[in-house]
Amino acid sequence: MTPPPPEQTAASAAMPPLLDFLLTRKLPCSCLAFTLFTAIFWLPGLFPGAPMIAFLFILIAVVAHFTTPALFALIQIGGGGSFVTPVALISSAGVAALNRFDPTVTLIYLLFYAVLPAMAANILRRHGGLARSGEVLAVAIFCAVTAALALGAALHGDGSLQKYTRMLMAPMFAPIEGRGGDAVEEVEASLALAMPGLVAGGLWSIWWGGLLGARWLAMRYGFYHDSCFSWYYVRFQPRLALLMLLALVPANMAGGNLQFVAIALSLLLAALFAVQGVAVAHLWLKERQLNVLLAGMYIFLFFWSLAIIPFVVIGLLDTWFDFRRGAPPEEGV
Repeated sequence: MTPPPPEQTAASAAMPPLLDFLLTRKLPCSCLAFTLFTAIFWLPGLFPGAPMIAFLFILIAVVAHFTTPALFALIQIGGGGSFVTPVALISSAGVAALNRFDPTVTLIYLLFYAVLPAMAANILRRHGGLARSGEVLAVAIFCAVTAALALGAALHGDGSLQKYTRMLMAPMFAPIEGRGGDAVEEVEASLALAMPGLVAGGLWSIWWGGLLGARWLAMRYGFYHDSCFSWYYVRFQPRLALLMLLALVPANMAGGNLQFVAIALSLLLAALFAVQGVAVAHLWLKERQLNVLLAGMYIFLFFWSLAIIPFVVIGLLDTWFDFRRGAPPEEGV
């Protein structure tokens, strides 16, 4: 990653010296990527005797871990593949050594924490890349989650994705097993059906949010000069909306692995269109300068997650009716 020319940064903030050192040199950047990714393995154990401090460090470790894709997106924007490749390879060597050269962890790190965000960053820079980058991330994450569960079910069970997921979730229900009877059994079965889609949707929001955060930092420090429409102009392809509606049919009427995969796909696509629905509402309130209502909307969503459902509907309808048709495109964030 190379610093931007002086003439390009006249209106940009100067990058702090430490950040400049970490992001513009391959070895320090590799160390940073390794530290962020592995924080979830070693940081929580630093203070085992102090529960409150240990809990704080767990939160810090989780945030650091999921900042790794944003880092690779950022250095892809600034330095391209010639910078990202050695950083990914050097840091992956450290990840492999820490995990006793487990090829699975190393491959996951390289593909989903380095290559995928770097590829999405390249897509983001093109015109129309705001939505396309999110779609590529969604497809990759859905395939990864589904393939991982299918492989685990084949190796550790009879091939049933739901049974394998329930096996993975068993420790969550161990303290109350046998106490709630059929009610607990139904809750466990329902969660097993929904969990892969919820996990995929959560990972997608982290990866895409990190990508937009990387773009914001690149713009702030003057080395991003490509397509930069604000996130609230995002509009996913109508074919994805149609796919979600079609997936709802087997999700409600089929059984077995087909139903399981259909539910996961529906929930993941619902996450995309929930973002699109929130974007429509955000722009509508922003244009009318209803800032109090805008803040209230986000507070309401934070405290009541089910309130996201109407925004999914708005996002789906927006793919065909284009509720932001009269809003002039705005460059920048």
